[in-house]
Amino acid sequence: FPTRAPGASGAWGLEDAWPELAIPSPLQIIPFPGTDDLLVLSKRGEVWRVSLSSQTQSLVLDIKDRAFKAGEAGTTSIALHPRFGDPTAPEHQEIFVFYRYKPNPNSWNEKGYNRLSRFRWDGQAQRFSPGSEQVLIQQYDRSTWHNGGGLFFHPDDGFLYLALGDEGHQQYKDASNQRLDRGLFGGLIRIDVDNNPDRSHPIRRQPQPAEWGPEDPDWGPTFSQGYSIPNDNPWQSPDSSALEEFFAIGLRSPYSTSFDLPTKQIWVADVGQVLREEVSIIERGDNLQWPFMEGTASSETHNRPQEVTGQEKAPLFEYSREVGPCIIGGGIYRGAL
Repeated sequence: FPTRAPGASGAWGLEDAWPELAIPSPLQIIPFPGTDDLLVLSKRGEVWRVSLSSQTQSLVLDIKDRAFKAGEAGTTSIALHPRFGDPTAPEHQEIFVFYRYKPNPNSWNEKGYNRLSRFRWDGQAQRFSPGSEQVLIQQYDRSTWHNGGGLFFHPDDGFLYLALGDEGHQQYKDASNQRLDRGLFGGLIRIDVDNNPDRSHPIRRQPQPAEWGPEDPDWGPTFSQGYSIPNDNPWQSPDSSALEEFFAIGLRSPYSTSFDLPTKQIWVADVGQVLREEVSIIERGDNLQWPFMEGTASSETHNRPQEVTGQEKAPLFEYSREVGPCIIGGGIYRGAL
């Protein structure tokens, strides 16, 4: 990386590529298979199908009635099943969505759930059906911050990967970091949504809420269902003492996660607390060291565990918070400009 970031001196410029389109709070763009169209994710609980040639848009998923949108929350990532668009695989015409959920999404409250769900494509209506939702993960989370949500299918193994942040507040660090026995926080998970018994096995351990859960019974439990655990995930637990979903741990607030197809590398941009912003390449069994390290700087509040889980890995690139307070993107670009 260059020693200095490009500034406003002419190193780059902006162009409105879609002057006829209006999509609120766009967070992600992915191809729509079998067409030249794109799917654009809106933070507030919408997925739009966009035609660049005709400059038109149509709403193909609307879950504003259940997605909490304030703060860092909202609908943060989508991924189509790898066989979406394949007429020989009607069971895989589905989209996976990670979002912040609560029974009343229009009321401000720190507490809520991190949800991973699948929605079915309705070919007749040409949209995903909100009523087809199958919740795969519902994790109670006491803070609306640091949710993560980077979501992708690996083209080689076909598994679904999801980056998750910690619970967002200083007092929750011990409960939600460097642990495989509590909740689905602070790491990259890897699951088999096709439930192939030749390479995966059933879920052995359920995730747990924080020390106390929601008092309102309408809020429901923390749970996982509808997927299997890959047999080669790094931390297998036949006695059900640990959550086996984790592929890597030690993340704080993975604001963006991307898969680089030419190199088959997983890139993550992890927002720091007070010392460093990080860009890392994640491999199986890695420990990215949060909260006892922030980049290559030792934490001022948390000691290194006596036994560190996995292989410790420092970031590929880091910068001081004097340079910038929040790294929100990270991806590989090989174009000329």
